[in-house]
Amino acid sequence: MNTIIYSVKSTNGRWGTDIVGPEELKERCRAVIFTLPGRVEALGETAGRTCFRFVPDSTFIVVGENLVVVEGAGCECVHSQGLQSHSSVTILHAQEHAVFKSIGYKGRSATYYIVKAGGLLEKAPAALLLDAGIVQPREVPAPTPPPSQFNSSFADALRKAGLK
Repeated sequence: MNTIIYSVKSTNGRWGTDIVGPEELKERCRAVIFTLPGRVEALGETAGRTCFRFVPDSTFIVVGENLVVVEGAGCECVHSQGLQSHSSVTILHAQEHAVFKSIGYKGRSATYYIVKAGGLLEKAPAALLLDAGIVQPREVPAPTPPPSQFNSSFADALRKAGLK
């Protein structure tokens, strides 16, 4: 029997998002960011609530606040909704090894995550993702200049002494 396994509403209570699914999954849906092995199907909207049904399969849903898809990294945004008071809900459909970004309060921080086997989430170092070309820098860095010529009286003295 299905029940509401996840429910979140706006500050004023007028809108929100619900996911229905098997009762035994309800405990897993209490974390700030959580995964479930499966996907969601849209049921529609009623009484200000956007409703989904959880369907088990070999992929994962990732649910959390202010989640952002990393293009070409194995996940897609199914649903995103602002809930007032700097709060939101995002549902991603991801495959194993997908990468996504979690944006902190008012955009002041960001953390990348990888969906590992079994739906476990692991923080991913941004520098390694940049190096692998999975994420792009905010702005393209200037090339590193070559070292300047060593022109000084000290350099001349070293050359004359045969030490350079």
